[in-house]
Amino acid sequence: MSDNTRSEYPLLSGKKLLVAEDMQLNQFLMAQLLAGHNLSLTFVSNGLEAVKACQEHAFDLIVLDIRMPLLDGVGACRAIRKLTNPNALVPIVAITAHMFEEEQLRFFTMGMNAAVIKPVEKDTFLPLLSRLLSSPLAEEKYLLSVDLHSSLQIDLSYLQRIGNNDPAFIKMMLDSFLENAESLQQRLDLAISNTDTQQIGDIAHQLKFSLGVLGIRALDEKLSWLQESASRTETADIEWFLEIGKRLQIKIRMIAEHARASQQHYQQLLTGNT
Repeated sequence: MSDNTRSEYPLLSGKKLLVAEDMQLNQFLMAQLLAGHNLSLTFVSNGLEAVKACQEHAFDLIVLDIRMPLLDGVGACRAIRKLTNPNALVPIVAITAHMFEEEQLRFFTMGMNAAVIKPVEKDTFLPLLSRLLSSPLAEEKYLLSVDLHSSLQIDLSYLQRIGNNDPAFIKMMLDSFLENAESLQQRLDLAISNTDTQQIGDIAHQLKFSLGVLGIRALDEKLSWLQESASRTETADIEWFLEIGKRLQIKIRMIAEHARASQQHYQQLLTGNT
């Protein structure tokens, strides 16, 4: 399928795109989204067809839906990156209905260059494709923005409630958390150095409880995933799993900084009451 009208994004003009999407309705939507930019579009319905198309034809950019039958987008990307033709180096964009930060890391570890959440928006998708096509080596990684600071804010309402808003009790709990966080950081450093996925899973389990006391729930699903995946991570995914562990270290440090600020606040309250 091609469209020969003048393109608002000149870098798209004349380019060949492969789009792997199993739902016909979404194929229609993607065709409409890309209409009017002088693109040559090839649609396939699953990951196996995408790999086969890449073995037989040359493309300038590849768009892979993550959830597809027979072979998903991650598997297709992995297979395409192992090809011996030029398609092994072209930019690949992941399309998915929802995405955790860790899933973004997995996509990039597997060789993808960008990740986009459905529904795809024209005003952001087309500039993204242009940026990817403007990079000859396709080395840039485009992540969706993640507001870590807002999602990791401490909510001390639970501690205030069970401790009758006693500053001494709340400071004691914060002291305990910070001591535990330091220990978990040290263990996490060692586990990552030793490629000990089981230990990373155990740390995630302990951290989930500690964060719950501070009212932080944004990481619950991610920590549960780490715990559940620790014993069944395949060799091909080890690098991705360790990358998630490293990202967890950053988050622990951020939360610890917030906890120290709260700790100082309650210390000042205690000092003022003496």
